[in-house]
Amino acid sequence: RASSRVCCLLRETETDDLTTPQCLATMEDSRPKKKARKGGNRGSRAGAGGKMKQGGDRKHSSKHDASSKRPAAAANNIGSGRRHSQSRAAEAAALEMLTDAPVSELSPQQRLDLIAELCEAVLEDPDSAFTSAKAMAPSVDGDDDCEEHVIRLPSKVRRIIDMADPRLNGGDMSTARLAMLSLLAVFRDVLPSYRIRLPTEAERSVRVSKDVKKLWDYERNLLEHYQSYLKLLERTWGASAKRLEVGDGATLLSVTAIMCLCELLKSAPHFNFRSNIMGVVVKQMNNRQNDEVSAACCGAMEALFASDGQGEVALEGARMVAKMIKDRNFSVRAEVLRAFLALPLRVHEDEAQAAKLAAEANKKKKKKDRETADIEEEMREGDATVNKITLARAQADTLHSITLTYFRILKADDLSDERVAELLPPALEGLAKFAHLINMDTVVDLLGVLKNMLKRVDNLPLDAGLNCILCAFQTLHGPGQEMQIDQKEYIDPLYSLLPRL
Repeated sequence: RASSRVCCLLRETETDDLTTPQCLATMEDSRPKKKARKGGNRGSRAGAGGKMKQGGDRKHSSKHDASSKRPAAAANNIGSGRRHSQSRAAEAAALEMLTDAPVSELSPQQRLDLIAELCEAVLEDPDSAFTSAKAMAPSVDGDDDCEEHVIRLPSKVRRIIDMADPRLNGGDMSTARLAMLSLLAVFRDVLPSYRIRLPTEAERSVRVSKDVKKLWDYERNLLEHYQSYLKLLERTWGASAKRLEVGDGATLLSVTAIMCLCELLKSAPHFNFRSNIMGVVVKQMNNRQNDEVSAACCGAMEALFASDGQGEVALEGARMVAKMIKDRNFSVRAEVLRAFLALPLRVHEDEAQAAKLAAEANKKKKKKDRETADIEEEMREGDATVNKITLARAQADTLHSITLTYFRILKADDLSDERVAELLPPALEGLAKFAHLINMDTVVDLLGVLKNMLKRVDNLPLDAGLNCILCAFQTLHGPGQEMQIDQKEYIDPLYSLLPRL
């Protein structure tokens, strides 16, 4: 690290001087001892009165010792403070030297030291980490005239982003990978817990306080650097996707990029550019060339589904996954469908219908006073409480989207045997979990589909047949209780599967 080199530099520049704090402390400590010894001799030569003088001299010497130690301690504190300030100044100078130097001119160890120092500086002062610094640089006009002009140096975060790009760091893949991971840790710490809305032209034209303007500038710079980081990650993985198309494997740097996108989706699903990250991650859920990437993307979506409290982010993700399954004509991994099982759906469709009616009534009221509605909407975004109407509406739409996907898989006639064996168990497992939330019309359709499937239960895979029977029982014990259906139609296929267990 740069701090170790700075300490070595300070040791080399140390000189022996009598005015150092250590010498001063030694001199101060030696003076009281001589006075105490003289006082003791005078007391020994005297009689009884001399003893009294000796006692008085001891008290006087002890007081003098205590008073003499104070300037010595003060001198030590001053000396340590000077050394600490010199060390900090030397570290700052070393960091400035590394920062000003081009990345291509730095050694691998210096690049790692620079990444560590910059990340530490960003976390210490995030307000100035995204702002470009100004510096004076000489400019030569002609042969004799030399003037200075102001140049803008890249910000600390921009410097790390440049080192994470192999095109700018001389093709050093190891440095680029470590810089990507360092930026991931930095952004996970500095990203706010709310979605940033940049001020409009009308809002910027209004005179505001210095604190408000400083906050606007900080949020704008933060979004610009965050967007640049996301573009770098997407571009790095996009180059690897082209390699996978021609049969080459993914590089370690590209796998790091997609892993960073997954972690950002899990840690900041509420923040800006959420849809862009989700679009990349959802596409790679069905990555058949790299199982590690597919598992990471599926895990990120499952974490997103489970942690969403308002339901809107989960609804967006469920619609993206359902669209991807439909576009690929159901040629997807079973883990893609199992990701829906992480959805914490609790709202019945009938309750959601009532919530939709209440939401429409609220919209009509808001149209009368548009300004008040906008203010309430902004206040609701920063509120930590869950809006029950919003949650009910979002969960109902999510349930409709995944149920439609499951029904398309069950009713598809052109599925090959391999795809049936892979997709039917997770589809039936999902229907068994969410069957108690669907309305009566959907229950009738679902039981009709299951009954047709059980007619050819011997031709179905074992796990698919068992999940089909389980889904039927879950539906009959939930919303199908009022239908008075004989369960014998579903018990007989179960007995026919017992010999295959």
